[in-house]
Parts: sequence; C-alpha cells; structure tokens
Amino acid sequence: MAYSKKWGIFKFVDLQSQKASLHLAVDVGASNADITSLGAALYACSDAGNPENGNYAAEFQSAPPQVGAYGNIEDKALLIFRASSTGETIRISIPAPQVIIFTADGETVDKAQEDVAALIALIKSKVRSKSGATITDFIKGYRQRSKMRKAIPGVV
Repeated sequence: MAYSKKWGIFKFVDLQSQKASLHLAVDVGASNADITSLGAALYACSDAGNPENGNYAAEFQSAPPQVGAYGNIEDKALLIFRASSTGETIRISIPAPQVIIFTADGETVDKAQEDVAALIALIKSKVRSKSGATITDFIKGYRQRSKMRKAIPGVV
C-alpha cells in the first residue's frame, strides 16, 4: 500500500531578500493547526522571516527577517533524525538559524534549548519519512556554513 503524503511547505527570506523553502512530509491526519504549529516552531529557531506573512490569515506568521550571526539563508542548522522502523535517516535544514539554538561552541544544536526541544517534539509527532515511517529519534544537529566561493588559481 502506497503512503499518501501531505506536505508542509515553509518559506524563508533573509535580510538580503534571499529565499529558501523547506518541504516536509507530514502525517496525513495532521490538521492545518498542527502544520501552523510546526511552522511557528521552525520560524522560532530561525532569524529568517516568512515572505508570505499576511497572505494567508493566521498561517505561518513569523517575525520579519532579523539581524543575526547566522542571518544568511545559506547558513543552516542541520537536524538529523531516524525512523527506527525503516532505518531511514531524515535531514531537516533550518535556514538562518538563531544563535541561541546552539551550544557554547556555536556549532552543535542544543537539543535542550526550549525552541529546539519544542521543534524536535513536533517533528517526531507530525513529520514522516519519505516512506511514511514515524520519526522516532533525534540523532544530532549541527551548523552548516554558508557556501564559499572557490578561488580561481592565478586570479587575485
């Protein structure tokens, strides 16, 4: 039997007007309120704003983009989960992560931080793997640095 997917699509914009989107397969039984809660938890962990604020009444409202140490869309917090029934690994990237979601090293996502803990709980209860399996374990989270331009040999 094929898994019927329902998608939560979350859009982000930074202060430079760069945009990113995150597509998550959510539980088919998830209500619009569940998806809105998931969106609120994602935006709480990010300095990016939602470019569609105000376009949809009460859905996915977020603060406008904010200045932050990792305020660029290309900086991300990568959260890694596992669905134990299938062994699938699920990776979720949060663009322009807030500094407060990291431990003192500035690299490791602090799973005990209030916003992160709430997001992890929502992901485990509402988000599904590609095959439809329930996400059961948070493995780790860390910062991914923005893309760097490659140096061209001989060019100064």
